[in-house]
Amino acid sequence: MNGTASVGNLYAGVLHTKGNGAFTVGGNVSLSVGGDASVTGFVFGGGKVSVSGSESVTFDNDINITVDGGTFGSGVYALGYAKGTDKTKTALTMASTQEVALTISGGTFNSNVYLGALTDNAITTGAALKASVTGGKISGLYGGGLAQRGGTANAGAVTISVSGGEIDALIGGGSHVNKNDGNSTTVDSVTINVSGGSIGSIYAGGHYNNTLAGYYGSDTVTGNAVLTLSGNAEVGKAAGSWRGLNTVGGQRKLVFDDFTGTCGTVCDWDLITFDGENNTTADLSSSTIFDVGRWSFDVIGREANAGTALVDIGDWLGSTATIDLYITDAATSLTTWNLAEFNGSLGDLTFNVYDADSTELASGLALEGKITTGTFTNYGFSIDDTTNTLQFGLLSA
Repeated sequence: MNGTASVGNLYAGVLHTKGNGAFTVGGNVSLSVGGDASVTGFVFGGGKVSVSGSESVTFDNDINITVDGGTFGSGVYALGYAKGTDKTKTALTMASTQEVALTISGGTFNSNVYLGALTDNAITTGAALKASVTGGKISGLYGGGLAQRGGTANAGAVTISVSGGEIDALIGGGSHVNKNDGNSTTVDSVTINVSGGSIGSIYAGGHYNNTLAGYYGSDTVTGNAVLTLSGNAEVGKAAGSWRGLNTVGGQRKLVFDDFTGTCGTVCDWDLITFDGENNTTADLSSSTIFDVGRWSFDVIGREANAGTALVDIGDWLGSTATIDLYITDAATSLTTWNLAEFNGSLGDLTFNVYDADSTELASGLALEGKITTGTFTNYGFSIDDTTNTLQFGLLSA
């Protein structure tokens, strides 16, 4: 769909009405929108499925949606729309080896974009859900689906990469609406890589607001929710979840990997890792940081830039913190590694050291405490009071 074409609702896959029995979509579903095209209604990548009882529609191949232009007035549901008469029955499913892939390089999305399905009083099961964003303007991008009227929107692994464009809110999981008990969304895991563009808020593990009276449901990431920020991305807020109200079964992990951009607020993470081999320092000196369980520094491959701190952390929050360091034997040729610049006091810190295979080299170290055995004997953590820098290196006798 290109040029100046204009449509209401856009269905790329199957149109199935209840009473037509089970149906299998055997070929790939492809949709392309560009130019000055206008979609005033909804986009359902897999189509619209309406079933009765145990009827169901199965996709045996992939769904691919490409957008390089156009305007979208209402929601986009890449997997499609499914409505049933029994919320305990599966209306739409996808083979576990298949995927839904959405590629956006342009266009304006005035409503939310969901990689999963809009699920209405039924169960949907998607496979791998993937999105690549290099341009365009998006109101909200959800890794999962949207459940309503007792619906259950399930999916496999979610993978989202953003290198350009503007996104108001990026949510790793799904969402639910309406006041009927039983709405739920689930994805197996979330992996988000942001290397460019501008994003208002990121909730890697999902965004569930249960503060509205009478709204029932759940949004779950079964496994890990991992966000990696690199390059010059501009992020207003990077959160592991929505105030801990949605469920993440695994670890909520944020990685700053050669990050040269901006990030206003950092919160609700089990682990934050600072990584990168380039001569760069992530500038979080003006960021608001809270509710972080652990911190880690990965200096593997950073030997040439050991003198450059991985991060300027500003005011280090919390009276206590656990810090893990990942390092290789090659580092013994160096006597000092600069890890973090900071303001104020670091509080009561406990340090652990691991090699590249995550084998523990030392644990429970305090500042100025020395490693007593192995390759890094007499190495430890200290503070350079002149530059307010946390360091790891060979300590004086």
